[in-house]
This record gives sequence, structure tokens and C-alpha cells, in this order.
Amino acid sequence: MKVLFVALVAAFTVCFQVQAVSASAIPVQVALEAQSDGVVATYRFQKPVTEFQFENTEAYDGFEDAVPLRRATWHVTDEGFVFDGLLVQRADGQPFSSFSLLAEPDIQSYDRVYPAIYRMGASAYTFFTRYFYGNQDQFETYACLQTHTGCVNWEHEAESSFIEEGMYLSLGDIVVRQIDGFSFYAADSVPVFLADHVAAFLAESAINYTAIFGFDAPKASSVYVTYAANDDMETNFTGSVAEGPTMVLFIARKIDPSIKRADLGWLRAFIAHEVVHYWNGGLFVTDDEEQQPWLHEGSATYFAEVQAPDTRVPVETAQAWMNGCAATVSEKSLDGRVGPLVGKAPYDCGALIHWLLDAGLRQASENKITAATVWRQMFAGVAGSDRRQYSAALFKTLVLQQPGGAKLWPAIDTILGSVGDRRWDRLVAQAADFGIELRPSALEEYDPADMFMPILFTFLDEECSAGNRGFYYFDDYVKLDTGDRCGPMSGDPAIRTIDGFSLYHDTAALYRHLVSACKAHALVTFSSREKGSPDFSVECKAMPEVLPQAYQITRLPEMEMAH
Repeated sequence: MKVLFVALVAAFTVCFQVQAVSASAIPVQVALEAQSDGVVATYRFQKPVTEFQFENTEAYDGFEDAVPLRRATWHVTDEGFVFDGLLVQRADGQPFSSFSLLAEPDIQSYDRVYPAIYRMGASAYTFFTRYFYGNQDQFETYACLQTHTGCVNWEHEAESSFIEEGMYLSLGDIVVRQIDGFSFYAADSVPVFLADHVAAFLAESAINYTAIFGFDAPKASSVYVTYAANDDMETNFTGSVAEGPTMVLFIARKIDPSIKRADLGWLRAFIAHEVVHYWNGGLFVTDDEEQQPWLHEGSATYFAEVQAPDTRVPVETAQAWMNGCAATVSEKSLDGRVGPLVGKAPYDCGALIHWLLDAGLRQASENKITAATVWRQMFAGVAGSDRRQYSAALFKTLVLQQPGGAKLWPAIDTILGSVGDRRWDRLVAQAADFGIELRPSALEEYDPADMFMPILFTFLDEECSAGNRGFYYFDDYVKLDTGDRCGPMSGDPAIRTIDGFSLYHDTAALYRHLVSACKAHALVTFSSREKGSPDFSVECKAMPEVLPQAYQITRLPEMEMAH
């Protein structure tokens, strides 16, 4: 791996322009400036307006959109204005020719929504440009660098120091490394040892997936890595790949500097998942992203566990995908016929589909054809087209063309489109046709997280009044995300036990205990992992959800079990 430190980049300028705007759109200039508490954006209109509406760029059916991100951390700083996250107006309804707002770093992440703005240094930020756009039917948005002499379009600068990477732009001083074709930007809060691990995994993954997919990594790729800006996101790790391509990585946890690379498997898999998106969302794009995210998210999850063309995924990982899919997909379909499916299901179910595909193709071809073969063929087939666009329909066509594909597809279709418990009964029978034996698990064999998730949500749904509710889980405890809206469960407590039963080590016994306790509407006691933090009790008002059947994989086709 080559790592070259280059000069400090002073990136203070931005310039973007909305495409395909209406002919009657009003030009609006946005002057952006990095300050210690966020990015200041000053909007100046060519003629007075009575309202300014932002482009609602992420308003996909069934997904959270950009409005909550803006509503939480963006504030109009001029007096007399009101702002709801989408619309800016004067409180008295009068026209205006300008206004300013302060966009602070995000305080919360949303499923399948790009982060809006995050801190890279004391006065340095990276942000998603499209969140600053005006509605394209009303406004033609330009942006520029706010300087002491005025607002300067960076394109007119002979030597611009502005960092522009796809739909993410950066303001402020950020150290840049060049790593095997990647421009790597690490926030100053990220320690050197961790940045080095991330850089090493990036370079390793790029080499691996070039070999697996048969195409080189995208040129001029950029990666930004940072810690979350505040406690609400401190326990979350997430990544996004946008146009450019540009990758942003939030690292989830404070890591011991003495940790060995061998113990960072979770970090390697997280980064590998995002690097796969350089291929299935950068070099090539899917036309089914909104309605069928299982294809690109499931393939990224699957290939994150595949380090070379001949690598096989461990059975334990495949079991986790199957049981995670069973726990989250419920009676919904994955193929878009009833709208998009969000949350964990597209990842686990999509990865399970690829694992089944790989096992079946290997059996039918004496290990000569794998799931990677299908993706190489799919990429090669669209590489010559203008948009380089693939689809779930093309994926199906290619699967059916493989040896044994016609036998495999009914099992894949069962996962994609079937609803109800019969989905898994059918899958057991279909998997047996190509040599995979699935055995129903005993309660003690369930993944603890698959058991305590429905337990915790039973209580949160009963106690929380409004807004988001959820939790983050760690190696031996769970931290609730409840704010001040969940009665006795408020305050984001860290939980280790319920009525003395460990969430991780006594989960089956806890589940059986709560079934009895909840029938009697008894009080149950939550105990914190933090010394000095008080226990609290909550009445169990509703029965925990019935757990979906989990399975053990006990036989693979004509091969030794991969552990």
C-alpha cells in the first residue's frame, strides 16, 4: 500500500448549479462560509420572493427525506423569518431579497438518507450539496465562496483550492492523503492509528474487488472519515457512497489504540461493504434502488464477506443473514410490489439470496461458477451503455442462464416475493433440492439481538409519546435512544439486564420470563451497566412479539461446511 501525505488543503469555496431547472426559475446565489459552529449560507435573490422552498431531494416513497435533517440543525439567523426544514418565509408574509442560515452538523442519521453535514475540523466540514438547492421549479441555485471582497465563483480562480467530489463538498482546512488512487480525508478528531487502519482496509478492499468484479476501481475516488459530532450519533456507524464517487464513513465506537488488526473484523466488513458500492453504485448503477434495495445493498453485504473470487462465506454468517431476514421481513415482499422495504431486511435478505445463489451455482458447476460470476457478467453487459445501468430483471435473466439457475430461481423468488410463515417452509424444501439442509432452531440457538430487539421495541412502542425511538447495541449492553419522550425509559440509559436476565447471555430465559410477566401486566426492572445510574421499572403492557422461526444450516451441497 502506498501512503503519501500531501499539503494541507485550504478548501473554502463551493460552486454548484441545479440542472434541468424551469425556464421561469428565479436565480438565487448562495454564499457559503465555514465557521466554528457550522456552515453559514446566505441566499440572495435576483428579485424579491415571498418564500423559498428547498429541493426535497430524498423524498422517496417510504423513506425519510431531507426535511428532518434540516429541521433539527439548520436555523435561519435573520430576525422575522420562520423555517420548517423545507420552507423559508417571513413571519409577516412580506417579500424578501435575502436571508442567512446556519447549518450545524447532523445530530441524527436516517435510513437510506445521505448525511447532510459533518465536522472534519474546528472550522472544516463536508456536506451534501443538494440539501442547499432551491426547488428546481422555482429557483436556479448557484453557490460561491464568501470572501472579504465579495462572493467569488471558484471556477474563475486560476488555482482553486476547493475540494469538489461529486455531490459532497468540503469547506475548511483538511489534511489529504493519496492512497492507491483514493483521496483520503480524515477528520482531526480521528486518531492516526484508526485512520491508518481505515486506509489499509480501503486499499485492500479496492484490490480485492477489482479481482472479483473484473473492473478497476473508479478513478479519482474520495473518502471522508470522521467520528460523529455528538452523543446522539456517537454510537452509530454508517457509510454512504455518492456521485464522484465519494464515500463518507462515520466510525461508530471509541477504539482502544492497542487493538490488533485481527480484532477489527467489524471495521473491515463495514468498509468493504461501502467499497463494493464503488462498483454497484459508482461505476455501475441500478435502476431499482428505490423499490428493490435488496440487490445493491444485499450484494454489498454479501461481498463484504468475500475477500477473493474463491472465498466462501462462513455458515455462521449465512445463518445470521437468514435469521435476520426472517426477523425483519415479516409478511412483506422485497421485490417492490408493495413499495420499498427499508431497515435491516434489504441487507440480510439480499445477502442471503446471494449466499444461496453462490451455493447452488457452485454445486451445479463443480465450483466453476459463483455469485461473483453473475455480477461480472452483469457489469460487462452494461459497461458499453451510456448509463451503465443494471437491474433486478437483468440479474434474474443472468441467473436463469447459469447451470442450475432455473432450479435456483424459485428459492430466490420465495425470499423476494412470498409473504407469511409459509415463505420459510417453502424455502426449506427448495433449498433441500440443491443440497442445503435447514433445521429449525431451538430458542437457545437464536441470535440474542434477534430476540431482544422485538422485546425492547415492545416497551418503547408503549412508553414513547412521539418522535424517533430506538437503541444501539454493543458487545454486552444496549443504549436506548429515547431523549425525553419515553416516560421512565427517557434519558438514553444503557441497559444490561431486565429483571436480572442479561440481554446477551440469558436472552431465551428473558423471553420466556417476559411472556409470563406481560400476561400479568407486571412491573419489570431495567438495570443499567453504568455505576451510579439508577434502575427503573416499567409496566409490561403488551406481549413481546412472537419470534419468527430461526434456522440452523446443517448441510451444504457436496462440500465441507465452511466455518
